Amino acid sequence: MRSKKREINYARDLYCFFLRKRTNFPHKAIGRFLGGRVHGAIIHSENNIRELSAVYQHVRDDIRAIDEMVRPV
Repeated sequence: MRSKKREINYARDLYCFFLRKRTNFPHKAIGRFLGGRVHGAIIHSENNIRELSAVYQHVRDDIRAIDEMVRPV
């Protein structure tokens, strides 16, 4: 159960990271979009991905793969 929760949190953190990166919407707007999360949760998600990407290659690979998938044509 714990690893499933961790996977969900990681996916949500990536989603928040990319919403900020691609849209520049305010944290509060992203929080509302994601079901009423407070802006602090969005900031935490964004910071978490930045910190993880500084340490783990697989996180950088995930970011790169997602960037390539959503890159405008």
